[in-house]
Amino acid sequence: MALSSLPTHFGITFTSTLHSKPEGLTEPKSIKLPSPFVVAIAGGSRGIGLSIAQAYAEAARTCDVAQQEDVDKFSAGVKAKFGRLDVAVFNSAKAPRYLQDADGTLRLSSHVLEDVEEFHGVTMTNFLGAVYLAKSLLPLLMETKDGMQTLICITSASSHFGSSNVTPASYNISKLAMNRLIETVDSDYRDQGIQSFAVHPGVVLTDLTARHSETVAGDFWKSALTDDPRLCAGFLVWLTKEKRQWLSGRYLAANWDVEELEAKREHIVNEDALKFHMVV
Repeated sequence: MALSSLPTHFGITFTSTLHSKPEGLTEPKSIKLPSPFVVAIAGGSRGIGLSIAQAYAEAARTCDVAQQEDVDKFSAGVKAKFGRLDVAVFNSAKAPRYLQDADGTLRLSSHVLEDVEEFHGVTMTNFLGAVYLAKSLLPLLMETKDGMQTLICITSASSHFGSSNVTPASYNISKLAMNRLIETVDSDYRDQGIQSFAVHPGVVLTDLTARHSETVAGDFWKSALTDDPRLCAGFLVWLTKEKRQWLSGRYLAANWDVEELEAKREHIVNEDALKFHMVV
């Protein structure tokens, strides 16, 4: 994994064993979920989201999560059809368009001076979309007292980047805000049974990353885009097969070995690890 060479505080190597596909305890076919079990996925029609939907054996329902009205319709549809909700997954994502320099070099839009309107669109979808989904679906999650009551946002390891050399600033910042949203949801709704997680899905070749290997950072992306889109799906099914309040409010990576993760439970709880803090 190319990301394993990144700084320790990125948490990529939090477990010494890393995975690029579901296996063992994260193989969906080996996991038995409670019944009934209802999962709502925003952004589940293709790529990682489709793999998540397939892993949960639940047909994907999609909506435009950048518009609160559409998310409310999504929520109402879930309640009307199923009457309950165990897990809500926000997987919708947007990244800036690729830019081409005068010499023909392809690169990712990097900083705020290049295209503020697109910066707005990325943060609107990635962060406010997650806020809208949380606002609409948290009440139904809280009503489902016998369920997993879980909110998951698909974040990114790019949320650790303080520069836009590899990934665009708008994407990094929106994913960082998403991580804090998950911490806030845990703090505000834990006593009502809610658990929340921000999950890095691995580094996967999708429509969003299709031309990354052609950019000036192409060598990095060629070596990084190697994870199976089913990796995150298997991790989420494992994560939500039972209540894991001790992991709630935290940043997790689908690449981590779940047995090693569970072995670190005492450390995670005592140190309040896997959250975002300023070093002073």
